[in-house]
Amino acid sequence: MARIEDYINHHRDEFDCENPSEEHLKSFEQKLAFVNASLQPAKQRKFSFAQVAAAALLLVASTLLFGKLFITTNDEYSNEIRVIKSNYNEVLDAKYKQINIAVDKLPESVRKDYEKQVESIKKQTTIMEKASEMSANNPEMRQALMMHYRQTDRILTKMAIKAERNEQQNEQNSK
Repeated sequence: MARIEDYINHHRDEFDCENPSEEHLKSFEQKLAFVNASLQPAKQRKFSFAQVAAAALLLVASTLLFGKLFITTNDEYSNEIRVIKSNYNEVLDAKYKQINIAVDKLPESVRKDYEKQVESIKKQTTIMEKASEMSANNPEMRQALMMHYRQTDRILTKMAIKAERNEQQNEQNSK
């Protein structure tokens, strides 16, 4: 290194009048441009109104789709419960009528027992329906209400069959 430095110092005049090669200048300009670009602040990207509107529309549409697919609203549960109530109430009303027809011909004491059982079932049904209204967005409540209706239907069917058998026995006994 010392030899090169001594050589340059002794032949300074020769180096000062020489120009660097074209390749060296191009390489130097590229490096200088790269350094200048890294020092300058980045240009801010401008979005057109159409791009912003399209992005907003996509966001809103995906949010609504997600909401419809994965989030159940209170209205959906309350509508389901309303449908369940109306369907089962029609079935249960038919069972109550069937029991009333079969019980009409039975003795007074037996008829009162059936009426007490029916009233008890109606009270339980009223309690379940009020509870379902208070927690309409609860799927467990909907399932419990459906189970209650099914169980009530089974009980009323058994009561109607039993009342009809009792009626038939009373008719046979009276003959």
